Amino acid sequence: IIIIPLFVSCQDTMTAKTQNLFMASAGMGIYGFEYLGLGASGTYLRNKNVFSLSAKSTSDWSYSYESIEFHFGRSLVNKKYLLFPITIGIGPTTISKIEFFGPTVFTKQEAFTVSGEAQLIFTPTKYFGIGVKGFSDITSFGINGGYFISLYLGKLQ
Repeated sequence: IIIIPLFVSCQDTMTAKTQNLFMASAGMGIYGFEYLGLGASGTYLRNKNVFSLSAKSTSDWSYSYESIEFHFGRSLVNKKYLLFPITIGIGPTTISKIEFFGPTVFTKQEAFTVSGEAQLIFTPTKYFGIGVKGFSDITSFGINGGYFISLYLGKLQ
Protein backbone atom coordinates (compact mmCIF):
# COMPACT_ATOMS: atom_id res chain seq x y z
CA ILE A 1 0.00 0.00 0.00
CA ILE A 2 2.83 2.40 0.82
CA ILE A 3 4.89 1.48 -2.25
CA ILE A 4 2.23 2.45 -4.83
CA PRO A 5 1.79 6.12 -3.74
CA LEU A 6 5.57 6.48 -3.43
CA PHE A 7 6.03 5.14 -6.98
CA VAL A 8 3.36 7.47 -8.37
CA SER A 9 4.95 10.42 -6.57
CA CYS A 10 8.42 9.59 -7.99
CA GLN A 11 6.99 9.11 -11.46
CA ASP A 12 5.38 12.59 -11.38
CA THR A 13 8.68 14.25 -10.48
CA MET A 14 10.62 12.30 -13.10
CA THR A 15 8.26 13.27 -15.92
CA ALA A 16 7.94 16.95 -14.92
CA LYS A 17 9.79 19.32 -17.24
CA THR A 18 12.70 21.13 -15.60
CA GLN A 19 12.70 24.89 -16.14
CA ASN A 20 16.13 26.56 -16.30
CA LEU A 21 16.21 30.36 -16.71
CA PHE A 22 19.31 32.57 -16.78
CA MET A 23 19.27 36.36 -16.67
CA ALA A 24 21.45 39.40 -16.15
CA SER A 25 19.90 42.65 -14.98
CA ALA A 26 20.91 46.27 -14.56
CA GLY A 27 18.83 48.91 -12.87
CA MET A 28 18.63 52.37 -11.41
CA GLY A 29 16.50 53.76 -8.64
CA ILE A 30 16.36 55.09 -5.11
CA TYR A 31 18.47 53.74 -2.25
CA GLY A 32 17.86 54.75 1.34
CA PHE A 33 14.90 56.73 0.00
CA GLU A 34 17.19 59.72 -0.65
CA TYR A 35 20.12 58.61 -2.84
CA LEU A 36 20.24 57.63 -6.49
CA GLY A 37 21.46 54.04 -6.75
CA LEU A 38 22.65 51.55 -9.35
CA GLY A 39 22.33 47.80 -9.24
CA ALA A 40 23.27 44.73 -11.27
CA SER A 41 22.71 41.02 -10.82
CA GLY A 42 23.11 37.65 -12.42
CA THR A 43 20.32 35.17 -11.66
CA TYR A 44 19.69 31.47 -12.23
CA LEU A 45 16.21 29.98 -11.74
CA ARG A 46 15.80 26.20 -11.65
CA ASN A 47 12.10 25.45 -11.47
CA LYS A 48 11.09 27.76 -8.59
CA ASN A 49 14.50 27.91 -6.86
CA VAL A 50 16.41 31.18 -7.32
CA PHE A 51 20.16 31.79 -6.97
CA SER A 52 21.71 35.18 -7.73
CA LEU A 53 24.74 37.38 -7.25
CA SER A 54 23.71 41.00 -6.72
CA ALA A 55 25.67 44.27 -6.48
CA LYS A 56 24.36 47.67 -5.37
CA SER A 57 26.05 51.06 -5.25
CA THR A 58 25.06 54.61 -4.42
CA SER A 59 26.94 57.81 -3.82
CA ASP A 60 26.71 61.57 -3.63
CA TRP A 61 29.26 64.22 -2.68
CA SER A 62 29.50 63.06 0.96
CA TYR A 63 28.30 59.44 1.11
CA SER A 64 28.85 56.16 -0.73
CA TYR A 65 27.54 52.63 -0.22
CA GLU A 66 28.64 49.47 -2.04
CA SER A 67 27.53 45.88 -1.45
CA ILE A 68 27.84 42.50 -3.10
CA GLU A 69 25.50 39.73 -1.98
CA PHE A 70 24.71 36.12 -2.76
CA HIS A 71 20.95 35.54 -2.75
CA PHE A 72 18.80 32.44 -2.67
CA GLY A 73 15.04 32.00 -2.53
CA ARG A 74 11.90 31.01 -4.42
CA SER A 75 9.95 32.36 -7.34
CA LEU A 76 6.33 32.63 -6.27
CA VAL A 77 5.16 33.10 -9.88
CA ASN A 78 6.82 31.38 -12.87
CA LYS A 79 4.46 32.15 -15.74
CA LYS A 80 5.40 32.70 -19.37
CA TYR A 81 5.19 36.50 -19.17
CA LEU A 82 5.66 37.08 -15.43
CA LEU A 83 8.22 36.14 -12.76
CA PHE A 84 8.05 37.03 -9.06
CA PRO A 85 11.20 35.87 -7.20
CA ILE A 86 11.70 36.62 -3.51
CA THR A 87 15.18 36.09 -2.07
CA ILE A 88 17.34 36.63 0.98
CA GLY A 89 21.06 37.23 0.75
CA ILE A 90 24.29 37.87 2.61
CA GLY A 91 27.48 39.69 1.71
CA PRO A 92 30.03 42.41 2.50
CA THR A 93 29.22 46.13 2.51
CA THR A 94 31.38 49.26 2.52
CA ILE A 95 30.10 52.67 3.61
CA SER A 96 32.21 55.82 3.19
CA LYS A 97 31.35 59.27 4.54
CA ILE A 98 33.01 62.67 4.28
CA GLU A 99 32.03 65.36 6.77
CA PHE A 100 32.87 68.94 5.86
CA PHE A 101 31.52 70.75 8.93
CA GLY A 102 34.50 71.69 11.07
CA PRO A 103 37.62 69.73 10.17
CA THR A 104 37.17 67.47 7.13
CA VAL A 105 36.71 63.89 8.34
CA PHE A 106 36.68 60.80 6.09
CA THR A 107 35.34 57.55 7.53
CA LYS A 108 35.21 54.17 5.83
CA GLN A 109 33.40 51.31 7.50
CA GLU A 110 32.94 47.71 6.46
CA ALA A 111 30.16 45.44 7.61
CA PHE A 112 28.21 42.32 6.76
CA THR A 113 24.79 42.73 5.13
CA VAL A 114 21.67 40.61 5.33
CA SER A 115 19.46 41.61 2.42
CA GLY A 116 15.98 40.75 1.22
CA GLU A 117 14.76 41.31 -2.34
CA ALA A 118 11.47 40.98 -4.19
CA GLN A 119 11.28 41.38 -7.96
CA LEU A 120 8.33 41.64 -10.32
CA ILE A 121 9.59 40.89 -13.84
CA PHE A 122 7.47 41.26 -16.99
CA THR A 123 8.94 39.16 -19.83
CA PRO A 124 7.28 40.15 -23.14
CA THR A 125 9.85 38.17 -25.15
CA LYS A 126 11.92 35.07 -24.51
CA TYR A 127 15.16 37.06 -24.07
CA PHE A 128 14.14 40.50 -22.71
CA GLY A 129 12.28 41.73 -19.66
CA ILE A 130 11.62 44.79 -17.54
CA GLY A 131 10.85 44.85 -13.87
CA VAL A 132 10.86 46.44 -10.45
CA LYS A 133 13.15 45.27 -7.65
CA GLY A 134 12.43 46.25 -4.06
CA PHE A 135 15.03 45.52 -1.38
CA SER A 136 15.98 46.03 2.23
CA ASP A 137 19.50 45.83 3.70
CA ILE A 138 20.25 45.20 7.38
CA THR A 139 23.78 46.06 8.55
CA SER A 140 25.39 47.11 11.80
CA PHE A 141 24.92 50.71 10.52
CA GLY A 142 21.16 50.34 10.37
CA ILE A 143 18.38 49.32 8.00
CA ASN A 144 18.03 50.81 4.53
CA GLY A 145 15.92 49.96 1.55
CA GLY A 146 14.93 51.11 -1.86
CA TYR A 147 13.80 50.08 -5.30
CA PHE A 148 15.23 49.82 -8.81
CA ILE A 149 13.65 49.81 -12.25
CA SER A 150 15.64 47.12 -14.08
CA LEU A 151 16.17 45.67 -17.54
CA TYR A 152 16.67 41.91 -17.87
CA LEU A 153 18.48 39.98 -20.61
CA GLY A 154 18.87 36.22 -20.91
CA LYS A 155 16.70 33.14 -21.16
CA LEU A 156 13.56 34.42 -19.47
CA GLN A 157 10.87 32.00 -20.70
